[in-house]
Formats: sequence, C-alpha cells, structure tokens
Amino acid sequence: INNLNNKFNLGGVYRKPAGNNCLTDWKKILKFKEVNENCLIIGDFNAHHTLWNIVKILIKMEIFLMTAITTSRKCSALSCLILQNMHDYQDYLYKKRSNRISNKRTAWAQYATLMVEPFWEQNSGEMENLRDMEQIYSNFVKLMVRTTRLASGKPTEDNSIDGNGNKKIELSNKRQKQQVSWWDQECEEILRLRKNKLNKWTHTRDRTDFVEYKRIRAITRKIFKRKKKENFIKFCNSIN
Repeated sequence: INNLNNKFNLGGVYRKPAGNNCLTDWKKILKFKEVNENCLIIGDFNAHHTLWNIVKILIKMEIFLMTAITTSRKCSALSCLILQNMHDYQDYLYKKRSNRISNKRTAWAQYATLMVEPFWEQNSGEMENLRDMEQIYSNFVKLMVRTTRLASGKPTEDNSIDGNGNKKIELSNKRQKQQVSWWDQECEEILRLRKNKLNKWTHTRDRTDFVEYKRIRAITRKIFKRKKKENFIKFCNSIN
C-alpha cells in the first residue's frame, strides 16, 4: 500500500475460534522479514488480554491496540481492530452492561427509593454556573455513599455516635466472628505467611514460588492439626 509515497505492509491475522494465543505465537509472526519494515497488523483479537502494551510484546517494533466503537466487553464479543490516525486520536465512550457487581447484603430496592427521591428534591432548581454543578455532583456522591450504607445496614454519620458522644468503632465481619479456642498467635502468623506465599505465586507464576507455597501450606496444615489435637486432649482431661 502506498500512502504519501511511504510504503508499508498490511498484514491480516486470523484468530481461531477455540484456543488461546500466547507470546510464542507472536514471536513467529514478528520473525518475518516484512514485519521488520513499516507494517500494520489487523485482525480479530482479545483487546483485554494482559499481554497487550507491555514490554514483552515490544520485541522489534511498537505495537498499538486500537478498538472500534463497539461494546467489546459483553459476553462472546471480541474487539475489532481498525485503521486509525495516531496523530488525531479520538476516544470513544461506550456503555458497559454487566451483572458482576452485586452485593447480597444490600437491599437494592430500598437503595433506589432512598436515592432517587431525595436527590431530585434537593436539586430541583436550575444550575446557574459551573460551581452549582460541582456542588450538585458533590452532594450526589455523598448521598450515594450514605444511601448505600443505609441499605447495607452499616452505620452512617447520623447513627455512628453512641450515647456518650463517642464515635462507634465499626469492626469487620471477620473480626466479629468468634475464633476457636485453640487459635493463637502462631496460627495467625502461619496463616498470614501462607496467604503471602499464595499471592506471590499468583503474580509470578514461578515454579520455585509454587514449591515454596506448597511447603508452607503443608506446614500450616500440620500446625492446625497439632493444635486441634492438643485442644481436644485438653478438653477430654478437663471432663470430670
């Protein structure tokens, strides 16, 4: 293709319906002689893959991913790559529909009732300047946070003060649960260590980190089993 006397190669890549694309597949494509020159690759890709726009992908040239104006985040939908001028880029906004955000402890019907009516009552007038709009948005955010806490049964600024005028301390659900009698500081530390090893292996995916996580998990199970046994023996000895 000749564009302003500058020749570049246009390559089309087909992604098969089943299977995953890995970094090795891209290495095979980028080894071609034509790719070393000015080249533009278009095709059907997964725009939200973690391999895009990272250092490992920038092997021999810069690769940019440009999506069309399409709701590509719906189920069974892929992004469309299009030709676009990088010097005159325009961002497109689209509405995202998803049911991933949910909370069973929140009464959403109550939230809708508490949210809509007070908002329109407080902001029924016209906006005269930008400051009025900013104030309305600030009130909207505060109302949204307060309404969510009310619908979720959590204390707000109104009911977070006790009878003595002191602020109530809100404990998390995990802290409110009563722990078993054999739980001690050693169990707390080994459990925290196991979580840290698991998070490290999840991010690195390294074999050494995986072996270390398996070792700590085995030690954790051994300690928990010993604590339970000692607690059971202590309970049996206490029976008259």
